[in-house]
Amino acid sequence: DARITIAMMIKIIQNIIKHPKDEKYKKINLGNNKIKEKIVRPLGALKFFEFLGFEIEIEKDKIFPNDILKQKKYLSYKVYNENECKQAILMLNKYNEINKTIIYDYYEKVRDNDGDGDNNMNKKTDMTDDELYMGFMYLYQIINNILISPNSAHLRLIEINNEIFKKRVG
Repeated sequence: DARITIAMMIKIIQNIIKHPKDEKYKKINLGNNKIKEKIVRPLGALKFFEFLGFEIEIEKDKIFPNDILKQKKYLSYKVYNENECKQAILMLNKYNEINKTIIYDYYEKVRDNDGDGDNNMNKKTDMTDDELYMGFMYLYQIINNILISPNSAHLRLIEINNEIFKKRVG
């Protein structure tokens, strides 16, 4: 769930701000199952940390240094910048507010059922929660562009055969 991922990202950054000299808060173990689920797998979370200045660090096994299966991967924040961390938290909070829009309401209805309470919607789908959410956000972006420039004919044209549209919306 995107909200849980954002909350974890905010907590990691807040811990760095609270403890700027403590290295344990600046190193994230990418092998940790909770981190894999909430940071590595979701779309964009790992990239967000890389843009903030985190670097992927590989620690070789002491006994078998050439065995890639025994290597440990970390995200390390080497150069602390309090302003960038605070800006990152503001960005994440702003994105979190987007989750509370009508798009998120529709996402919840489609994911859980068809919204009429009888739960008769086909639950089997090939789309992950992230893909479904991103599809809704893509449609929201198209509709928002139309609202901003209602006289622009090219913005009102939605190409449903477009590969990007098919991938994002299904």
